[in-house]
Amino acid sequence: MRKFLVAALFASTALAAAVRAETHKIDSAHSSVGFTVSHDNCGTIFGIFAVPTGKLDLKDGGSVVIAVKTETLNTGIPARDKHLKSNDFFASDQFPTIKFESEKVEKTDTGYKLTGNLTMHGVTKPLVVDLVANGSGTAKGMDGKESAVEGFNATFTMKRSDFGMPGGAPAIADEVKLMVALEAAKL
Repeated sequence: MRKFLVAALFASTALAAAVRAETHKIDSAHSSVGFTVSHDNCGTIFGIFAVPTGKLDLKDGGSVVIAVKTETLNTGIPARDKHLKSNDFFASDQFPTIKFESEKVEKTDTGYKLTGNLTMHGVTKPLVVDLVANGSGTAKGMDGKESAVEGFNATFTMKRSDFGMPGGAPAIADEVKLMVALEAAKL
């Protein structure tokens, strides 16, 4: 009986570790959400949302939540950033968070296919994203502790008008390219 209990304890611990290894917390200090948008059909504006937060539970039936604060938007031009955060665009005071929440996580050859919803500017729209796994290793977090980490990237386009943000058109293109770069610590 004792051998059975030891074996059962070992098996349940190994199973819990295997399931847990698929869960990650986004390392906000080493992650970002960037965007590009065409200006006057000739230039490209680059910007970034800093300090993304969230969790990635990448097992079958798991879920992914990624959020950024619109107040962290930075294009490198303070006056432009202030305008983008105004009611003409993001309305950061009224809509402080952009959030993606998955409804389905599927393993692929290169990472994961995430099917879910993007909420921005008070509007929620369906979105399918390919989350590419970049690699894994160990790294020290901002707390100084070493942990197992994995890197992920995703790139996709969306239309501002779908989220009630037509400001600046046609000088500022409707279609925006987003680049998500995540480093996440395994829990």
